Amino acid sequence: MTKDKKLQPLRINARCVADFETIRGNVTYCCGLGLRYFVPTEQKNDYEAVLVGSAPSVKTQISSLKRKRGKPQYKFFGIKGGHDFLLKNNIEPDFGLAVDPLEKIHKENFLKDAQNCTYFIASQCHPTLFDSLIERDKQIVIWHLLTENLDQWGRDPKSPIYRHFMIHGGSTSGLRAIVLALAMGFRKLHLYGYDSCLTGTLRKINGETYEQKKADGTDKAITLNVGGKEFKADPAMASQANEFQELLRTLWNEQDPWSIRGYGDGLIQHIIKTRYREGTPECFI
Repeated sequence: MTKDKKLQPLRINARCVADFETIRGNVTYCCGLGLRYFVPTEQKNDYEAVLVGSAPSVKTQISSLKRKRGKPQYKFFGIKGGHDFLLKNNIEPDFGLAVDPLEKIHKENFLKDAQNCTYFIASQCHPTLFDSLIERDKQIVIWHLLTENLDQWGRDPKSPIYRHFMIHGGSTSGLRAIVLALAMGFRKLHLYGYDSCLTGTLRKINGETYEQKKADGTDKAITLNVGGKEFKADPAMASQANEFQELLRTLWNEQDPWSIRGYGDGLIQHIIKTRYREGTPECFI
């Protein structure tokens, strides 16, 4: 990303935090639980999706979120830490969403109880997350991430995900949530807590940090420039911002248009604003 008018892609290699044998074990486990699978709809709805992540800027948007919660056309997605953040601020999510296959996820997310929330949990998530939600009698819908390994395994008639629908997208929960919302029929998306950059050393609202400097004083964080404004990001954040731009390009469909808006002062929000000024049809401010 540079000061040039057109945003430039980065070259970053991302990889999953778990190997495929672990992923396959997780998927096999949840597929044996008798839970409902997500099936996409070809019909668009009149609701607007409010996708809430856990980046620092979401704390500045509580009033905006509460105004939307008071209007029936908005449906709220609490993405990982975004779920408990909403409830902590007396905002009920309609959906909870997780992608990460790590065991610690159930110890850090979805700890607060929502009244009428359906949990869209990726099949690659750790069994402990499914167990904890089932124990609390939560409504769960399983969905699959489209990855090279899962796609290949899903072509095997003996696979528990044989011919199942898969959601494509980037390497993070937030990016897959965008594609999932579109597959659910939403055509207007509002992004909160999608910064994809550091606020000082802070990564997330849970206090997770990333030091910008190495021990020798040189930069550890990556410096990115969007629309003349500089942002600091760790490699995962930079990768997400890069994938976000590619996602917007590949998802656009003139015959079935949709739109997206970002709230807050982060990297992805500025990408949306910059693309809007460049005339891309899917972005609005």
